[in-house]
This record gives sequence, C-alpha cells and structure tokens, in this order.
Amino acid sequence: MKNEVKEAGKMWKVLESVYLYKDNWLTARKDRVLLPNGNQIPSFYILEYPTWINVLAVTKDRKYIFVRQYRHGIQEVRYELCAGVCDPTDASPMEAAKRELSEETGYGKG
Repeated sequence: MKNEVKEAGKMWKVLESVYLYKDNWLTARKDRVLLPNGNQIPSFYILEYPTWINVLAVTKDRKYIFVRQYRHGIQEVRYELCAGVCDPTDASPMEAAKRELSEETGYGKG
C-alpha cells in the first residue's frame, strides 16, 4: 500500500520533525509537511507506539476470549481483546500474540 501511495505522488514531504515527548510507551512528534498540492501544514502531530498486537481468540466451541481490565483513563473496568507490545525476544508478531494470550488469559499454553 505504501508503494502505491508513493507511485501515485500523494506522499507528504516532511520538511521538519520535532520530538515533543519520548518514553517506552509513547512518542509524540510534530512534523511540518508539504502536501502534493503545494500547501504546507506547519503542525501535524503524530503519536508513535511500539509494535503492538491484538488477539481475537476463539475457542473450539466458538466462544470469544476477552480480558476484563481496569482502564485508568476512563476509570472503568472494561472487556477488551487480549493485547500487548511485541517484546524484542518475540520471534514474530504471532509469537507475541501467543505469549500475550497465555499471560493474560491462560489460553494457548498447550
């Protein structure tokens, strides 16, 4: 898809990037960009995250597996998909998904 966008001449040219915040979980960046039509956007904000996986797990009897977790941002407990960051030790995103599913739900251990 990225190559298709490049070929169509629709890529934005980054004129300047400034990192506003960096830590292990979130990076915030402000880019000044030039659009293909010649217009500039002086402040286009981007949030960068580590490589992340979500798992839609289904049992043999067609039941979906969710985790129940407290989310501080909304101060509520919610049901959600199993998810997590791919660790450097994970051989692939699939291995990360299997690890997260096992850690969070106990499924997939065998």
